[in-house]
Amino acid sequence: MARGMATPVSSKEQLKVKMKENFYTAFPWPIDWKYSTRSRRLSLRINPRTGGVVLSLPQNFPKEKALLFLKAHQKWVTAQLDALPPPAVQSNEIYIEGKIFPIVRIPALPSFLPKLYPDRLVIREHDQNESLRIEAFLKARAKTRLPASFQRWCEIMGTSPSRITLRDAKTRWGSCNVQGAIMLNWRLILAPKSVQDYVIIHELAHLTHFNHSADFWALVENFCPNGKIGRKESEKWLKKHGIKLQRTV
Repeated sequence: MARGMATPVSSKEQLKVKMKENFYTAFPWPIDWKYSTRSRRLSLRINPRTGGVVLSLPQNFPKEKALLFLKAHQKWVTAQLDALPPPAVQSNEIYIEGKIFPIVRIPALPSFLPKLYPDRLVIREHDQNESLRIEAFLKARAKTRLPASFQRWCEIMGTSPSRITLRDAKTRWGSCNVQGAIMLNWRLILAPKSVQDYVIIHELAHLTHFNHSADFWALVENFCPNGKIGRKESEKWLKKHGIKLQRTV
């Protein structure tokens, strides 16, 4: 065959390509493909931020087989997505430090900036950037309050991490790496103070025990208010309300 000439495509092959394209767009929710050399099998989870799914799969796994896997779990995905709570801007209420505040919209406010009162969060009505302003307000609150709590627990526990950062992590409330750097999810500002403290204690304990051994949990419970009961209550709260926090803005 001469260079530059296209290979003829049969009508059967054209139909196959068309069917494949339809299959790729058959799902009514976004799919985040996560290929990893560490993955040994397919795993599927809901992404509450996007209202879609995250599909983790081994490197070079055939996409057609992965799509069949998604197809087999489509009813489960749909049920899980239908059960997601609406974002705060749609539900008209928001968690801040574990307390539910109604979102009150007032016309012609002199400022677009949200203002928190003891019983409500007030924002300007008809603001096209409402969600972004609420997010900026919450991040600013997290930036001042979470590091202050973190420093207090560093002093109590006698630990010295290399650094602390606040991030918008999708699946973790906190993490600690081998260099002693700790990450906290800024959305912890939405959780009760006791839950914030638990996550901070948990990550600081990793500076002593970089594992989840019995010694690690003993150290965590030694500093947790109410010990093991307090730890379990915080874990239970995050499990129950975590998706709502992720869906706030």
